[in-house]
Amino acid sequence: MGLLAVGAIVVLSATLMASLATTDALPDHVIAFLAALVVIAVGVQVVNRWCVPHADPVIVPVALFLNGLGYVMIERGDPTRAGQQLAWVGGREKSLSDRIGPGCDRGVAGQCVRC
Repeated sequence: MGLLAVGAIVVLSATLMASLATTDALPDHVIAFLAALVVIAVGVQVVNRWCVPHADPVIVPVALFLNGLGYVMIERGDPTRAGQQLAWVGGREKSLSDRIGPGCDRGVAGQCVRC
């Protein structure tokens, strides 16, 4: 969870700095962005650690960090597309958790996982 916290702080700082550099004001959606960032990150990490306990715990936080920086770059280039990107990521993570949710009982190479 420490990597998630560091990643969230860096992504939040990046979006705030990008907004301050282009508009000299904080964005209106800071609270919603922070809430979505925390919910997606913690949700994905919990599902990953619960369903695949032997998986590398570093991959998901790094992927979420890179995805967050991608969001910041999209927001900086075209702010109207940033919300679409966040909705797409949230939908993809929900779809992933639905696919590996309670119905599955086998992981990679047929090893049992706790789903």
